[in-house]
Amino acid sequence: MIAHININSIRNKFNDHMEIVGTNMDFLAISETKLDQSFPINQFTFSSFKKPYRLDVNARQGGIMVLVNSNIPSRQINISCLPKDIQQISIELNFHKHKWLIISIYKPPTQNAHYFLEKLSILLDQYDKDYENILILGDFNLNRIN
Repeated sequence: MIAHININSIRNKFNDHMEIVGTNMDFLAISETKLDQSFPINQFTFSSFKKPYRLDVNARQGGIMVLVNSNIPSRQINISCLPKDIQQISIELNFHKHKWLIISIYKPPTQNAHYFLEKLSILLDQYDKDYENILILGDFNLNRIN
């Protein structure tokens, strides 16, 4: 089970949400965490998950956290073709010789949509031959694009 939630600040909501998630999820991506380095990683650990993967921006905007079930082999992939202003965490999952790439993204509302989609297209072109399955999830903040 794979899920995404836009939480709009996780600092006081983590335990309540994890009670709901419990053991029902294998992969949970959380966008708009609004965390900085002052929040220790241990504050966001949960028994059936590995140590969270985190991309902190600051306490007022953005940020991503990814939780993966401790029974699933996973590793974070450095996506070098994306500029630093594209907030993302890319995780490779291995399921019995099948590799998945799951890209968790947060696009701030102020970021240009065409720019964002262009960079996303470059990413897909670069990695589609390496993975049987690519899943992109997150908060795209996209309105109708003309």
